[in-house]
Amino acid sequence: VQRVEFDGTETDEALIVSLLSCRNVEGIELGYGSEAITDGDVRMLGELRALKDLDFGSVEITDATLIALSRRRLLEKVSIHSYEVNDAGISALATCPLTELDVLAISVADDGMAAVSKCTTLERISVFGTEMTDRGLASIVRLPKLHSLWLDDVKIDGSGFAFVGEESQLSNVTLSD
Repeated sequence: VQRVEFDGTETDEALIVSLLSCRNVEGIELGYGSEAITDGDVRMLGELRALKDLDFGSVEITDATLIALSRRRLLEKVSIHSYEVNDAGISALATCPLTELDVLAISVADDGMAAVSKCTTLERISVFGTEMTDRGLASIVRLPKLHSLWLDDVKIDGSGFAFVGEESQLSNVTLSD
């Protein structure tokens, strides 16, 4: 098994523990129905040595979980939908070889985006409902491999786009309210 998606399936600690026996799992999506999973349960996923793609879905994780999971430095795709995550948790991900990052409805602001800008492997970023301003935008538009950026419900006026350099790979920008 390389990818496991839980969508509408009631997921709990016992299911996470049984998943740990599948050592080749590269991707996990914790969709709706995963609300019974705790922050601590998610940290156990760090034992999966091949894990590269992690969508936290509706699970309310904390900065501590992101910090613990990022220590493995294998995550390439991460999707976070948690109000409990702020700049400290997002900053920890900068040590991973991320290519895709979804930051949805969380308490991340400019400092977190500045830390993310150190992850030079990022190709796609989606930011929704955060405290990011044009200062944070200016940090991420400088990423050398970034080609797709989706911004929705952020606090920008667009002046951060002035920092897109001539060598930029940014080819697709979606702005939404």
